[in-house]
Amino acid sequence: MDYLLDTCVITDFIKEKGGTVEKIVNSNRMQLSISSITISEISYGLKKIEGSKRYKEIIRASTELMNQIKIINIDEGVAREAGHIRYELTSKGLIIGQHDILIGATARYYNLIMVTSNIREFERIDRILIENWR
Repeated sequence: MDYLLDTCVITDFIKEKGGTVEKIVNSNRMQLSISSITISEISYGLKKIEGSKRYKEIIRASTELMNQIKIINIDEGVAREAGHIRYELTSKGLIIGQHDILIGATARYYNLIMVTSNIREFERIDRILIENWR
């Protein structure tokens, strides 16, 4: 089975949090992917710390990892799946962030295991498998 890594997983890897680092290091990189939305979130976080001591190290580490895994763009299929998920959630009175809807839609559309420590958000989305590598 292939995996979709949430933004928090990339952050954990960069911060060298034990379980996440071990799982990524021991995984077949061909089975790991991220959403293009994750790139947006990482870019935002980097912009917030631009000029700090860790900025260049974080860019190096995140770029190195992202160059080794697949990046999945938001295409028409994922966009339609996101619309379905948004409808499902709002009809149940549940709300999650738009970025998480798009990332979750990517996992569901491509039948990927969603790897995240943000269980509370993603468990609201039906028909996706979730793992927490922390």
